[in-house]
Amino acid sequence: MAKVLIAARKSPRDRMVSIPAPFLCLLILLFFSSVASVSAQTWRFCANEGQTCSFSGVALVRYGAKSKYFYQTATNSIVCNNATFGDPIYGRVKHCDYATSSTVQTASPFDFSLSSAGDTSVKAGSSVTNTIAASLVSGTSQQISFSVAGLPSGTMTSFSQGNCSPSCSTQLTISTSIATAAGSFPITVTASGGGITKSNAFNLTVIQAVATLPQQTPSTGSLIALKTLSPITLDGNLNESVWSQANFVTFSNPLRSDNTVKVSVLWDDANLYFGYDVTDTQVEATVRDLSAEGCLGGPIGCRNDIEHLYLDDGAEIYIDAQNQKSISMDGDDYVFFANINGVTNFPGIEAKAMVHWCEMCMAPFPVSLGYTMEIKIPWSAISTTPAAGKILGLLLANNDRDFGKSFQFDWLGLINTGAYTRPYLWGNLTLSPTTVGP
Repeated sequence: MAKVLIAARKSPRDRMVSIPAPFLCLLILLFFSSVASVSAQTWRFCANEGQTCSFSGVALVRYGAKSKYFYQTATNSIVCNNATFGDPIYGRVKHCDYATSSTVQTASPFDFSLSSAGDTSVKAGSSVTNTIAASLVSGTSQQISFSVAGLPSGTMTSFSQGNCSPSCSTQLTISTSIATAAGSFPITVTASGGGITKSNAFNLTVIQAVATLPQQTPSTGSLIALKTLSPITLDGNLNESVWSQANFVTFSNPLRSDNTVKVSVLWDDANLYFGYDVTDTQVEATVRDLSAEGCLGGPIGCRNDIEHLYLDDGAEIYIDAQNQKSISMDGDDYVFFANINGVTNFPGIEAKAMVHWCEMCMAPFPVSLGYTMEIKIPWSAISTTPAAGKILGLLLANNDRDFGKSFQFDWLGLINTGAYTRPYLWGNLTLSPTTVGP
């Protein structure tokens, strides 16, 4: 085999190295092939030594000078210095170029698409789902998060998973209420992540459901109010003769209170009147008008926080001015509170109470027999014009406070199954043309 002698600088002194000819040919072929591949690139200057070379995607970067370079593949940027590349030419100021040839492959950026199952519909009071799919279009998958907009009032939403990495999907659940308005609503679902935001829109059609009342029979309770020709003087005594002629209801609830209640009702062209006669051996009330006698300056025990009236001994009255018997309270439904201190929760509503004490009871402390109370509700307070034959929705309740603890019960037993605020379970109050008084 022929050998070729070549000179190689390996020490301060040159030496002759013997290399077999075939191996030398292979080295030369590899060298020129490499030089051709690199030199075929189109190079763009990007940084001087010590600076950062920046570009987009993946690129081949060379570092050096005077046709002597070291090469590296980098993504988006690389620092031009000996620490990163090594020193291709000692003692020379160097720089960086990057190749823009199509032979250098650039990584695709992250991208995804967003879709839904399309338009959907739901009956008010029910729920519906829609599948939201995120599909990876390019790049490496990254986490995205979902949000939704355009919902009608009275709805709530949830995603089966609020975050995922495409390709993936999530279930959007839209829950409506009876109060949700009927109509078509454009809903927009948005997904964001990895610097990308995509949206998808679909229409939600809400169908007004036919009201289906809960499994409880509407009340058949009724009361007829006679029309008084005599004015009622509010003093809490119920001593006007017309009260003895008025129609009334009685009620109690031994499981909740030891009170017994009788409520009479009258009306005239200006007001609706209620007379409470309550048997109660322990009378208590903490809410008082701060302008009342003994409360000037707001001494301890005198409070005017009317939102706590229901915690005191007193009356609670619900009126449905249009008697619509709706499932929940609306604009023509009213609630009035009055405690034994005569404090009410509504402007123009007046109340006076008289506590009756046992004078013959031998006890170290006063013993109550109960109280009577007169309540006047102007027709203007419920935006109603009275007329004989008019029917109102009505619920009567009593609040009982004993030794700091409060209990509530009502005429029709609604408290036993839920809240008072269910007008379809209230009774009826009919304004009679029959008159009483002189």
